[in-house]
Amino acid sequence: MTRVKIICAMVAATMVPQVYADLLTFDLEWSGAEHNNTAMITGQIVLDDALLTNPGYTMESFGNAFQSITLEVSGSSSSDGTYTEADFYGVMWRTESALDLTEELVGQPAILDAWWGIANSAMNDFNLVSNWTSGSQAAPTSFSAFTLQLLGVYSQEVSLVSFRPVPEPTTLSLLAVGLLSLSCGRGPRNSKKTLNGNQ
Repeated sequence: MTRVKIICAMVAATMVPQVYADLLTFDLEWSGAEHNNTAMITGQIVLDDALLTNPGYTMESFGNAFQSITLEVSGSSSSDGTYTEADFYGVMWRTESALDLTEELVGQPAILDAWWGIANSAMNDFNLVSNWTSGSQAAPTSFSAFTLQLLGVYSQEVSLVSFRPVPEPTTLSLLAVGLLSLSCGRGPRNSKKTLNGNQ
């Protein structure tokens, strides 16, 4: 094996991260547009696919199927800020159809609903329950299916508009390793020429 190939193999080995099986990260987004307000929530949630009921129903605290969450509220009347799992009692999750967790969840077919993520659904839901206490700023909390309420001087509602998977680092790293292997596998070209210029 040439020195170049040895170096490529060493670099490729360092690019493959340790795999934490079943933990998936999703980008979340809620919008107040449907409720005639400018409030927005963006964030991420990490869940354990091996523990998630899909299909099924669960209401649980963070640390089980739902590992952690970070939300950023903006454009609200008085609830702007950052919230984490410490600000919530837990999560409500319900899906009557098995969802494809490798794709955007909002808009996927759902039993008895036009799609999963539709507001005011009676059969499907994703929601958060605030552990607000008097004297503190309240985290967003469940209002109706797929809809959170921002508590403050003026209460505002925001509806879920996106629940999409974040590409796993392992997938990206394996792609990089593959490209690197192709590049290293070619090796140097024989560019020697004779005195008259012909190869």
